[in-house]
Amino acid sequence: MFVVKFGGSLIDCARDVVSDLADYADRSNQCILLVPGGGIFADMVRNVDARMHLSSDASHWMALLAMEQYGLLLCDRTGASSVRGKPNGSGVFVLLPYHLFCMEDRMEQHSWDVTGDTIAAWIANEYKSNFIKATDVQGIYIKEAVVEEICASKLPGLDTCVDRALPGFLLTNGLTCRVVCGLCAEPIITAIEQDRGGTLIKNC
Repeated sequence: MFVVKFGGSLIDCARDVVSDLADYADRSNQCILLVPGGGIFADMVRNVDARMHLSSDASHWMALLAMEQYGLLLCDRTGASSVRGKPNGSGVFVLLPYHLFCMEDRMEQHSWDVTGDTIAAWIANEYKSNFIKATDVQGIYIKEAVVEEICASKLPGLDTCVDRALPGFLLTNGLTCRVVCGLCAEPIITAIEQDRGGTLIKNC
């Protein structure tokens, strides 16, 4: 199984990409679990937080519900199925994470440093799966150029497309993450089949 964090930045092309991934998964008997970002839905929570000064707990749970809203969009007429836990069989599945995390508070840190990136990494670690982040850029940029590999320990302090908590989570749990462009399905499929493309965040 492959866990793919599917960024909210991909919303304009999301259903086309997910449909293509569903066709690919059916042909190849792959199991792909998409963990949705929050995108414009989480932005609304951020705006309310800025105006009303929400507690970290309230904004955390509201942001998880924002991920669910995007997840429902990813399932709409794409061939993907929604799940609330580990999927069985082949196909593309979209995790609706609120109830999974609500049953037992799985994330110790409630802050905007923890977004869908770290939540997806937690899922990949829990399910012993490969972890890919699909976003609207080609990978991790250093001095305006995409790097093929970078150590997670080098990311703190850099302005990148991953959330602030992800590098530490990868290091603590011995995970890697491949960051690829998800504006079309091909880079995601290449990452699944050939483990290449974009930037590999290494556990070092």
